[in-house]
Amino acid sequence: MLVITTHNGPQLVFHYPPRPKENGYQATPFTVDDDLVDSDGSTTDEEYSSDDDGSPDGETADEQDPQTLLDLLDEHDRKKAQKDTKRLRQRGSKKNSVSSAKRTGSDRNSMFSTQDHASEDPVVNKVFGFDPEFLSEIMTPPKQLCNARFELTVDDIAFLGLPIHINDQGEWRAFRSKKSARSRHSNAASTNGSMTNDSAPDDSDHKSSDGADSESEEGNTMTMFHVVFVMNPPIVEYGYRIDEMFHYVVSRLSLVLRYEQAKSNYVWNEAQKILRVKEATEGRPLYEVYSKLLAESSLAAMISQCFTAISASNIANLQINDKLVSLQIPLKNQFRSILPKTTPVLAGSYLSSTCIDEDATEEEEQDMCYMAIILLDTPEKIITDLKTDSGSPLASFIENIHPTLSLQKLAQNLNFDTNQLISFAKHLIYWRRARAILPLQTRSVFIVSPMAPMSKVEENMRIFRQMFPPLPSLPSFLSLLSNSKPRQYMTIIPSKDHRDTYLDALAWLIRYGYVTQLLTFVWLKIPNRIKLAVEEDLEREGLTKRNKDNKFKFTDISTDNTSKETDGIQSSGSTVGMRRDLNGHDIIIEEEEDDDTILLDPERATAVERRWISKVIKGQPPELVAVFHKLLKHLNGKTPLELMMVKENISRHDVRRLLQNINDYIISVKHW
Repeated sequence: MLVITTHNGPQLVFHYPPRPKENGYQATPFTVDDDLVDSDGSTTDEEYSSDDDGSPDGETADEQDPQTLLDLLDEHDRKKAQKDTKRLRQRGSKKNSVSSAKRTGSDRNSMFSTQDHASEDPVVNKVFGFDPEFLSEIMTPPKQLCNARFELTVDDIAFLGLPIHINDQGEWRAFRSKKSARSRHSNAASTNGSMTNDSAPDDSDHKSSDGADSESEEGNTMTMFHVVFVMNPPIVEYGYRIDEMFHYVVSRLSLVLRYEQAKSNYVWNEAQKILRVKEATEGRPLYEVYSKLLAESSLAAMISQCFTAISASNIANLQINDKLVSLQIPLKNQFRSILPKTTPVLAGSYLSSTCIDEDATEEEEQDMCYMAIILLDTPEKIITDLKTDSGSPLASFIENIHPTLSLQKLAQNLNFDTNQLISFAKHLIYWRRARAILPLQTRSVFIVSPMAPMSKVEENMRIFRQMFPPLPSLPSFLSLLSNSKPRQYMTIIPSKDHRDTYLDALAWLIRYGYVTQLLTFVWLKIPNRIKLAVEEDLEREGLTKRNKDNKFKFTDISTDNTSKETDGIQSSGSTVGMRRDLNGHDIIIEEEEDDDTILLDPERATAVERRWISKVIKGQPPELVAVFHKLLKHLNGKTPLELMMVKENISRHDVRRLLQNINDYIISVKHW
């Protein structure tokens, strides 16, 4: 719904679909127990809240001022009573006019449903059973509650939006200096965030408009606009779904519209256009009115496209005043751990620790250049669907993508800037056209994914046979990877002549979620003998003194629940803790043990831990010492060894040789 406020009051300008309940909408049946509903949600989405007016971020209208809502309801009841009285007085003359209209236009009206005539059925004028005047009033919060999250539930119907109000200076946005704008541009270029087309452009892009725009500004009496989404999530998912919708769609769309309104009065001009069309088509069939609205108003068409795409879990590619904006609620089809069997997942979901998604860390985003891209459709279809010029850099990138080449190598081959290809790759991933994977190699190990869509094997057998006729059937091919101990992929390839075909088949299996790569994760282990040797070195150097009588150390955690270092010895690894209560304080008594220590973060090792590490690599050949120091910061159990080799440009042979030489000092595990 699009609601605006002018000097004449609030007004519901447009809503889509025309009859929501006929479109399948059913309100969520909320329970009486308020404890079952977490309407606050778990996030405040501060990054999408406006600070132009100094309003608090992430606050909902219904929580801030309940008295305001009660006043609105009372006022609505008074107006409704007045309208009912007026309607009774005019009912006689209205019936006569309607009957006359029916008689004179019976032939023309016979092809339409009587519901298409707003004048015949007062229910048609209602939206979700409410009067438009009532909806426009409750969707118009006070100024101090605007530019923040709006969430309201009325009769089990959830309304969600981000009302945008003009500020005290008469501006829709608070414009900053060009210097700060350039700084924001440079910061935005170095971070991932949402796609470049998703967020509102920077304030520095604002330019005053002349001609028609200046004329419309003179008559602009709009002080607020509000695009409201009506939600009906399952009750058990209410908080999550509402937060998700606000974060990915509501806030981003509202801020883009705010930018366009500040730049060229876009929202006001389109609202006037919609009102003029509605006035000109008053009394006509509803489908005819909406056909004309969608044809003549780009804002109305955009709202309908957004509803249609988002409600179908698709990507909404919206044209807003000559600007392309892509919005979507990302589908969760990539996971880092196995979900419970009772949790439904999309067919073809994949399992990997190297996922590049919304939850990816900053370090994982930086590793994007070492990843390869696997397309989820043919290059020709992707280029056509994206309406990309065949000679454009994006089209050239799509045509040359190969799952065995990292983005870094692909940039070298195409003579492109690596950052540009990373941007292209993120666009393709966002548009659900590609996935980021480690470059495929025949020496890597692959297994059948625990989340493989086995229910679709029979359906996909025919596709697999058509694409790879020389290869075994799909079930037989999967059995080659799973009927024995995991081994390198090259062991199932008959000859070098079959290498490319088998790699293409592997890419197909990964694309459909049948196969995932088995990765190696390594930690550095410090045996007790290394620690004793370092302690003796420290004693000889006079840096420490052994106190044989002091076997215990005491840490007061009455005000701090985290373990602390005491006397230069870390509480984790070489000690075990027991809780005691002493003089009303919670005390940890930690007794030293002779166990080995696993370094969880070698990159941030203490001075003593660095001495341990030096002992581990002491006596190794210089070339292996160099390899060891390249890999040291990655020996944290988080970065897969396969990515380390690509990232640090180290050969598999050197890594294998190093691990064999320091085998007593490492712990390794294999999983996806």
